[in-house]
Amino acid sequence: MAQEDEFGEEEHETINGSTAVPTSNSNLEEVAKATPEKPTLPREQREYIKFMNVRRKKDFMCFKRVNGKFVNILEGLELHTGIFSAAEQKRIVNYVASLQEMGRKGELKDRTFSAPQKWMRGKGRQTIQFGCCYNYAVDRDGNPPGILQSEMVDPIPEPGSDTMIKL
Repeated sequence: MAQEDEFGEEEHETINGSTAVPTSNSNLEEVAKATPEKPTLPREQREYIKFMNVRRKKDFMCFKRVNGKFVNILEGLELHTGIFSAAEQKRIVNYVASLQEMGRKGELKDRTFSAPQKWMRGKGRQTIQFGCCYNYAVDRDGNPPGILQSEMVDPIPEPGSDTMIKL
């Protein structure tokens, strides 16, 4: 498969099935000569290959009676899989976990991270929101549900905007 892990180069080079760890300059030159360079594709081709690996499923069916007729209530629903490689998924999950930790420590603005004071079944939602503050219910200040224009939150971080562009 042509998808590449995007964690970077491996620390150890593999030669003839064994792992060689360079220890000096002469060994480093031998390892560099012995390992063939990995062929690199232009960025457009890599993006095209990634795009072609995305799978789409559109044939969901669930019929319910609406106004006396059976209607497929899932018409138009699509499931896209294979958008992110395993390395990208791991990086996204680790980044969200680091944002969660920053929120718990108070390093994000007041309304960027919110968590319940005490965990209760069904009430354990933690929210991380960037760009604008959305109020889900009437808050302690009496603000109605919706976007709060007077509240400041952190701007969308670079990794988050890259992920949104890819979606």
